[in-house]
Amino acid sequence: MSGAHAVQSAEQLRQAFDSAFAIERESASEGAGSLLRIAVGAEARVYVMDLSGLALVRKSPRIVPLPGAAAELRGLATMRGRTVPVFSLARLLGLAVGREPGWTVGVGAELDFALQFEQLEAIIQVRPSQLREAPNEQLRHVRSLCVVGTTSLPVLDIESIRGAIRPDARKP
Repeated sequence: MSGAHAVQSAEQLRQAFDSAFAIERESASEGAGSLLRIAVGAEARVYVMDLSGLALVRKSPRIVPLPGAAAELRGLATMRGRTVPVFSLARLLGLAVGREPGWTVGVGAELDFALQFEQLEAIIQVRPSQLREAPNEQLRHVRSLCVVGTTSLPVLDIESIRGAIRPDARKP
């Protein structure tokens, strides 16, 4: 029964991910955007990331570890017929690593690299008025906050993460 529920959830996730791009196009004139709400690391810290910079969202694929690789590089995976380096988002954020990551996002139109994290929580629609500059740089790779109700969620800066990854580790 739980297997059927997981398949249904994965299908719902795929549909929500696909429709988020359609919604984003329709509401671009209004300035609305779609963010992926995720939990990262052993403490399940909540972050959001902009869907427009992502090529895919999926359950974590099989990873082939690379001997002697940097701790943040989990290994290589095949996604959409390409070999892609997969990084631990928890390690890149300086967080304690939790259980085996269950989710992966592919970054960039050409699937430049992928990031793994523990839990996918939701896809949320936001307006520009909900985004604020982060008051300081206490959180690694965070430049802004998304205000949802009374909660401020840190928005991950994908370009900052890209810059933190050694260039030789990005390409298999």
